Amino acid sequence: TSQRLCQVVTINVGGGRVFTPTFVEVFVGDIIKFVWISGNHNVAQTIEFGSCVHADPSLFNSGSPTNVQGSVYEVPINASFIVGETYNYTCDPHCPGMSAQFAVIGTCEASVTRNPFEFLLS
Repeated sequence: TSQRLCQVVTINVGGGRVFTPTFVEVFVGDIIKFVWISGNHNVAQTIEFGSCVHADPSLFNSGSPTNVQGSVYEVPINASFIVGETYNYTCDPHCPGMSAQFAVIGTCEASVTRNPFEFLLS
């Protein structure tokens, strides 16, 4: 698996009946940030791509659809997500047409700012 610093990966919700991009690769340690562009949408994990059946148990679900532009829903890619797995999601009001995926392809390295005087404290 490849290695990089953890980051925030933004996925736009709406601007049509679409998630943009429709597929991303992420690492355990990243955060997926869903940002509402327009329309009445939500984000719900599904059992397979293009399905309207919610995953149970679900690792992520933004809840009821909202049409508030600029709304943000963040999904921390934590240890509950399995490297090598692809996760599917949809917008309930526009399912199955508005569906997308992300794949967890590795574990990232935390970006930690260190205190330059830390060695004096140990």
